[in-house]
Amino acid sequence: MYPKRKTTPEIPHTHVSSKEMYNQLIIDSKIHRTTHEGWDITHVGHPISAYIAAIDEMVGMVARVDDPAFAFVTQVNGDVQVIEGEFARFFHKLPGYLSARSEHFIYSDNVMLFFECIDELGLGLGHPGDDPGRFFLETGKHAGQHFNEFLELIRRKSRSASFRKRVSRRKQNSHRNFESLKKYIDALFDVYSKLLVIRIDVGYRMKDAKSMSLTEVQGHLQRFLNNRRSNELFKHMVGYIWKLEEGEHRGLHYHLCLLFDGNQVEKDEYYADQFCKYWVDDIADGRGTGFNCNRDKFNRYKNCGIGMVRHDDHDKRAILMDAIGYLTKIEQYLMSMILLKTRTLGRGEMPTVAAVRRGRPRNPVAALASRQGTSPAG
Repeated sequence: MYPKRKTTPEIPHTHVSSKEMYNQLIIDSKIHRTTHEGWDITHVGHPISAYIAAIDEMVGMVARVDDPAFAFVTQVNGDVQVIEGEFARFFHKLPGYLSARSEHFIYSDNVMLFFECIDELGLGLGHPGDDPGRFFLETGKHAGQHFNEFLELIRRKSRSASFRKRVSRRKQNSHRNFESLKKYIDALFDVYSKLLVIRIDVGYRMKDAKSMSLTEVQGHLQRFLNNRRSNELFKHMVGYIWKLEEGEHRGLHYHLCLLFDGNQVEKDEYYADQFCKYWVDDIADGRGTGFNCNRDKFNRYKNCGIGMVRHDDHDKRAILMDAIGYLTKIEQYLMSMILLKTRTLGRGEMPTVAAVRRGRPRNPVAALASRQGTSPAG
């Protein structure tokens, strides 16, 4: 049994908004960073299109409001006046929206619904950039009227039981993963009075990224984790979390969160550098890249949940859980097709009784109980 400890307040969790998720996704897909000999090297590639975020927002708005994008009024002389409503702006952005599609990814349910409706209507929307007043002889309708039909199709499908079930399933998967990681982090804090949290991003050089197979990349992570049994660098590591992702230009890469007994190790930036170097030189055979997120944690991140985190620092623990929440929520917004049937998120084993006995007790009663192998009176 774990030694009984004083009940601590529930760690608050502020859910990451869709806007924040997309901002981070755009940054992650665009920035290819590595740390080499103490220098941060950044390569800027092509991000996932910002239009994807706009499409998601548009579908959400359209699903909530029944207004058309355009109204058409026939004048006495036979001319048709086009009156633009609030949703007309989406019609004018349609060329950008259509250019954002990639068959390489599965997007959020809203975005996938958008493209599903585009496919169902075919060319009924007219060519990108059309004037909403343009008349199509083959359909007997204006381009703006086709767009109104497009919005109605989005509304009908988004309100269907099948769509809602699809959205709910992805949210439940994300929530289940988050709760599993939260339980894991909480269990580690039950054992250790403070954790040194290291965040590194590891992947492959731009020239090698495209040629790396999924099997090879998974083998590298397995080797990295297996070697912790014999490598002094891992001596005080008490836990880890990994997330496998694929960027269209970055290729396959991992976000790693390495957790150490904070009573035994400090200097998070130093350790993060060493792990990056270990990945590049020993694991990825010189083809790898490693970015030290701890090196500039206070300037680079809006809220810092990495570095040394004490068990009773509830604000910092909440920020740490927000960062972990991003890793569990990302697949609600973007999934690589080649990763659909493989495991993309993992963590270490829950702490054992032996680990509990090694942890530093937080009070004299717990210390005595730990030495005697009993639980203090509740």
